[in-house]
Amino acid sequence: MFDRDAKRMINFKDWKEEDLKSIKTPTFIIMGDNDVATPEHALQMNQLLQYGTLSILPVLHSEYLGEVEVSKKGSKMPELFVNWVDKFLDEPFREK
Repeated sequence: MFDRDAKRMINFKDWKEEDLKSIKTPTFIIMGDNDVATPEHALQMNQLLQYGTLSILPVLHSEYLGEVEVSKKGSKMPELFVNWVDKFLDEPFREK
């Protein structure tokens, strides 16, 4: 699985700007500040989204998910992450 995941990330070609601009529903981009993508790239993507929400957390890649390999014992980050996702999903959709 690791090899497949690493190969997919290495060979990934970025999304086209027009594809991101065409998304007309609320979209949540969430990542760690020490993630695979850079915070700058996440910000650029979010700016192309009509209804984008961006959260950059002070954690490693997937640490906010509670991934066993990177999570710190006793970390509250996975619980906070779930709360942020719940809040995003509970917010009513509003046109800008």
